[in-house]
Amino acid sequence: MKKLLFGLLLISNLSTSAFAYANEFLTDEQKDTILTSIDNICGDTWCEGDFDYSFNSIYCDSQRGSCTVEMEVILREYDEVTWEMINETRTPSSCTVFNFYSYNDIIDQTRQWDQLTDDFYEKLSDCDYM
Repeated sequence: MKKLLFGLLLISNLSTSAFAYANEFLTDEQKDTILTSIDNICGDTWCEGDFDYSFNSIYCDSQRGSCTVEMEVILREYDEVTWEMINETRTPSSCTVFNFYSYNDIIDQTRQWDQLTDDFYEKLSDCDYM
């Protein structure tokens, strides 16, 4: 009975994951561009402070108009005398933003370099990462 329940639970989780990303509209290259753009702007803006961030993935659903950015919030502790790192803690986090249905809703390609649109940047900035 336990094996049957485990099997049903596993199948349910797999089908839910597959369904969750069935409406993905970004290519792998577009995902890389978006994550790089987030990382580039992050260091100059809301990411300044005691934490570092590692932006690991983005999934967008055209039907829901949502994008979820998965990241790790990194806290590093240093020895006060030698400044050697003595501890690093990584906490998984994510942010889901809405009203994004295409790559052009996220990346402004009219500029010299691909940059986040103001709307995507502002909504991502409003997320609570901790």
